[in-house]
Amino acid sequence: MSEEKRFDLELTEQLADFDMTALPEEEQVEPTPWQHLAGKLVWGVIFSTITLNFLYLDVILPAIGMIWLVQAFRPLRRENGWLRLCHGLAWVLCAARLCTLAVQGTLLPETETFASLERPVGLVLVAVWLALYFSLWRGLLAIARRGGQEQPSAPGAAMLMVWYGALMALALAGPEQVSGLAFVLILLLYFLILRSLRKTLHFFEENGYTLQPLPSRVSDGRLTALWLAAVALAIVLALTFGTRYPMDWQLRPADEQAGQEEIIENLRTLGLPKELAADLTGEELAALAGAQRVLLGVGDTFTTDDGGKLLCRSAAIQLPGEERWVLLQHFAWVEMPRHRSTEALRITLPYEEDLPSHVPPFYAADEALLARMRLLYDKGGETFTASPALEPMTTASWFGDEYTTRCAAWSLPRQGTAARGYLLYGLYRLDDASIVTVSDYVHQQRAVYPALSARQHSASGFWEWGLDAKFRTMQYQMSFHYDHL
Repeated sequence: MSEEKRFDLELTEQLADFDMTALPEEEQVEPTPWQHLAGKLVWGVIFSTITLNFLYLDVILPAIGMIWLVQAFRPLRRENGWLRLCHGLAWVLCAARLCTLAVQGTLLPETETFASLERPVGLVLVAVWLALYFSLWRGLLAIARRGGQEQPSAPGAAMLMVWYGALMALALAGPEQVSGLAFVLILLLYFLILRSLRKTLHFFEENGYTLQPLPSRVSDGRLTALWLAAVALAIVLALTFGTRYPMDWQLRPADEQAGQEEIIENLRTLGLPKELAADLTGEELAALAGAQRVLLGVGDTFTTDDGGKLLCRSAAIQLPGEERWVLLQHFAWVEMPRHRSTEALRITLPYEEDLPSHVPPFYAADEALLARMRLLYDKGGETFTASPALEPMTTASWFGDEYTTRCAAWSLPRQGTAARGYLLYGLYRLDDASIVTVSDYVHQQRAVYPALSARQHSASGFWEWGLDAKFRTMQYQMSFHYDHL
């Protein structure tokens, strides 16, 4: 064997047996307390402040940034009172972030109570952030003063506090107050401030300002893993238990239609399907007494990606009187969908459509039979009902214009079959006009984070007809032409 090959072989064996832990202490590379503080603090502030709205980075990065802030101050909580306060405030921000992520996984942001609390809670969090930056500034000044600096300073920490306060003031004034160039300048200033903060920490390290970190029982890596697990658990629990509307299901009385047999028979004779008549209340059947004609719309069947099949049918029922009509839109899940969180029905009632001032109205509302919704489903041989409110909702059109529609929102029962419902309202026809209405039934096909209900999706004005993987918007038209009226 040549000398070169022998040397290579011996070197390989020595490297294989080499123990890094056997190095003398002065040769082991361990991050100093100042390096630990600088790295965790700067990156924690960056991740907590700047988010990227794709691949859920707006959730992951702030969560990591919050726990890194805790890790930055955790070893220094006995260094001085200000840094101990920083450690406590970092945990407060972590708890607030966890609550925020959990709430975003529920339908609470859709409620009026949440809307009234959002601004006050936001102001409190801004105050906590300012207190954290102020405590950091004072804590660094205390270290510099203890080290003998005659005029202690920490310009990076001071400017970070001022910058954050100015940014929040602009946010409260409204994003329209900040131009694109101004935003770039603000972002550039932000990184310059963080660079200055890091230089300040390096200056303290190079000039002998000592820190005495406390040992931690839980490593930074394990603490980060536990924190992210808590975040994931909070989101999963929120999506599981917080994405359904509270429903007041009531047992349908067995004799609800008692005494209305003659009216039911008349409606069936005129052509109304028995399934539609069977779901009406006794009061509604009484309002249909003396019906003269029934016109049926063309039924449509829609399928969803989660195995559901929805049948939509409609009928126009003419009552005695001057062009008095009752419109009935009925929908029934022939096959129940697997995902049952939120549903919505959005419609513009014919007599509520906005018309130019010079155009006379075509229809008028029948005050005796105002629009109402009813839901039904079967379970164990019994039928349960609920009546969601049909509320006004501002909707955006394809072109960004806003107009008012009516919308009902609800959740399908977790168990049960034959879920169905209908919309019923009366009107007077004032002109020789066809009755044409368009409604959108929106079914949520899978969980969405942050939580988004079918109602919110419908109000956004953005639909991918039949292609959206999270929501299925099924548009159904009730059309009764003038020639048939």
